[in-house]
Order: sequence, then structure tokens, then C-alpha cells
Amino acid sequence: MPDRAGRVRAFLEAYGELPAFDVGEAIASRMEMTMALELSLAEAGVEPQRSWVAEGSQVRGAAEVRWVRENAELLTP
Repeated sequence: MPDRAGRVRAFLEAYGELPAFDVGEAIASRMEMTMALELSLAEAGVEPQRSWVAEGSQVRGAAEVRWVRENAELLTP
């Protein structure tokens, strides 16, 4: 399993001082926006997004978003 908290910490440290925010929710929201874009492209027939959605990427993505929200404390530096 990758060190997700370490990756998040490295990402945030690269930006220096940031205002306080909910890291887990920010990650989950960004994932949902990416999924929405993927679905929109798929519905327009754009490849490879059409194939990804047909192969279940939205279901896997939703499970990952749930995991992030349920385990946000593991991602918070």
C-alpha cells in the first residue's frame, strides 16, 4: 500500500504555508470533479473515457471517494 499520507504531506509542503482546510474533503471533491469530467466526455463518445466508463471506472472511482472520506484522518498530515 502506498504511503498516502506521506504523498499528501509532500504535496502540501511543496506549496508552503496554506490556510487551514479539510484535506480529505478537498481530495474527495477533486476526485468527484475528475469523475464528472470523465463521465461527460464518455457520454459524448470521447475515447478513452468512453471505454473507461464502460469498464467500470465510475464505480471504482466512487469506491475510492468513499474510502477517502471514511479514512480522511489517514491522509491528514
